[in-house]
Amino acid sequence: MLRFMKYPLAIFDFDGTLANSLPCSVEILKRLSDQHGFRRIEDHELESLRTADIKQFLKYLGIPFWKLPQLVLQVRSAMSEVAHEIPLFPGIVEFLDETTSAGTELAIVSSNSWENVKTILGPENVSKFRYTECEASLFGKRPKLRKVLRQAGVTADQAIYIGDEIRDLQAAHAEGIAFGAVTWGHTPRDLFRPHYPRDVFESVESMTNHVLGR
Repeated sequence: MLRFMKYPLAIFDFDGTLANSLPCSVEILKRLSDQHGFRRIEDHELESLRTADIKQFLKYLGIPFWKLPQLVLQVRSAMSEVAHEIPLFPGIVEFLDETTSAGTELAIVSSNSWENVKTILGPENVSKFRYTECEASLFGKRPKLRKVLRQAGVTADQAIYIGDEIRDLQAAHAEGIAFGAVTWGHTPRDLFRPHYPRDVFESVESMTNHVLGR
């Protein structure tokens, strides 16, 4: 039977990986489109937009790149009002219990705010994460990953970063960290393959097995 190495440190993206926040983000963007005058996302477009990277997404909506930092702040702020309603994906709580019980240290590197992450996770689940680096710029996760490695005292080959977007994969690879792609978030499975993730997880169970090396 093929066995994987057990990772001493598992780092996670948050939105689309642990938290099912995409529906909330879409509703917020719909409201902001009316305020700022960019293209409104229609429900029938959501599946096709999963194939767009962030630059293609902004171009499609007609959002200038220089407006992105302001837009991100507004999305975070609006999400804070409903963060208590955003669920974790099914199986994530059990995954956190099992991995921490097995001695794996957990970390989060996210573009979302720490306050939103704390609210969505809840006190019990927050306590399972040893390291948290939030409010990364959309293309600024690499230095956050490096900081977590330094805090944990591990080398890049002792960690895995798990996320749902190509930019997560690129940040991990740039830092020499293995990347695991989840298929229940933003990016479809087939778009990850040309970028050579360490693995693609179709289920939380397969993610658990990989992280724990079984």
